[in-house]
Amino acid sequence: MPSFSVIIQKSRVVFQLSGRERLWVVILFLFSGVIRACVLWLPFIHTSRFLGHCYQYSFSTVVQAPQQAVANNIGLISSKVAKYTPWESACLVQAMMAISLLRYYKIPYVLYLGVTKASSDAADSENVNSLLRAHAWLTVGDRVITGRHGYKAYTIVATFIYPASLAAASSNDDQ
Repeated sequence: MPSFSVIIQKSRVVFQLSGRERLWVVILFLFSGVIRACVLWLPFIHTSRFLGHCYQYSFSTVVQAPQQAVANNIGLISSKVAKYTPWESACLVQAMMAISLLRYYKIPYVLYLGVTKASSDAADSENVNSLLRAHAWLTVGDRVITGRHGYKAYTIVATFIYPASLAAASSNDDQ
């Protein structure tokens, strides 16, 4: 349990944020617990419905500079909130926290799920699950906003995109 002085110091950081960012911290902190519970207890097929439409290849989104700035800030706040949750808030939880705010602000995103082989010293040859490592990273425009650390080492196995991006693309195709 952190000492009282550590808690005071961390709360000072939150109070230095803007009012909107403080609201994000509260919402994301609470939502991260719900997300973590869903990831642990629900089959992925149910959780994946929240992520967007699933594809097996890479996408990119086009966003305006103000949207990119908000998205970068959302990614930063999501990563900060994840550090302070009493539960594990790894890459998928962070991405889902950010997705909730990106959807609110109608900012298109692409979520990638990838796998890679674990290092031989970390992998137990008797256990197949320990031979693979998974990672999730979220992009807006050409920027990775969550899961940036080491994402290039992973092979993409699923891609989820913002549902409104599909609607906009199909309406442009009709014209």
